[in-house]
Amino acid sequence: MVDANHKAQSLRAAMDNLNLSLEEMARNITQGNAYRCDTSSAPCEGTVLRLKSYTGDQLVYKLEAETLKKSVDGGASFTIVTAPSITINYLNFNVTNNGEEPPRVIISIQGTAGTQQGVISSFNIQTTAVQRTPE
Repeated sequence: MVDANHKAQSLRAAMDNLNLSLEEMARNITQGNAYRCDTSSAPCEGTVLRLKSYTGDQLVYKLEAETLKKSVDGGASFTIVTAPSITINYLNFNVTNNGEEPPRVIISIQGTAGTQQGVISSFNIQTTAVQRTPE
């Protein structure tokens, strides 16, 4: 029983980390502007998202080596924002901007959480963030 409780707590901690990472990313997107994929402007789709934060920083989010990474200096340096117990197998940013509605970013993530065999859980998450501030 103790082992099952330990496994559940470990998995919960990993998922809490992923949720916190997604929440922070969505907040930056809603408060930012000038969204684009790696090299193209909206509409676009890919594993890299670039945007200008509300403070003027050039943020970059990307999938690299099965982790979600973030840069606050336009991609000169990156930090890992997901826990080591999170493995991201798929990440996609779908940026839309039709000119009539505020730009939006649909974030799709698939992967696994957990570090021990038998305690690994798959996840499939999709969320949408809409720009709140005018460009």
